[in-house]
Amino acid sequence: MTEGLEKAHQALKSRPDPRYVVLLTDGAPNNRNSATRAAKAICSDGIELITIGTTGADSEFLKTLACSEENSLFAQSGQIVGTFSRIAQVISDTHGSGSSSDDPPKKGGWL
Repeated sequence: MTEGLEKAHQALKSRPDPRYVVLLTDGAPNNRNSATRAAKAICSDGIELITIGTTGADSEFLKTLACSEENSLFAQSGQIVGTFSRIAQVISDTHGSGSSSDDPPKKGGWL
């Protein structure tokens, strides 16, 4: 988990907003401390981190990784496609070409 978060962070940290990392996981990292540090680095750089836990995930731990509790979701195996579709729709609605606001979106809790 840590390696994936770090790679995503490196790929996105110098890009312009909007920037999102969507983490789909069983919520059981090899090292909770390093995963938490990587997640905090992502959030502190203004990148939205959304966590999606699958069956057996530690939802409380995933809430600590996401940039806000609202950005932490749980999906049964049959709901994963729908959950990703929901995230894509919210991002599209928020940052799509049809957006009428010139104000930057508020970070955190966008789902």
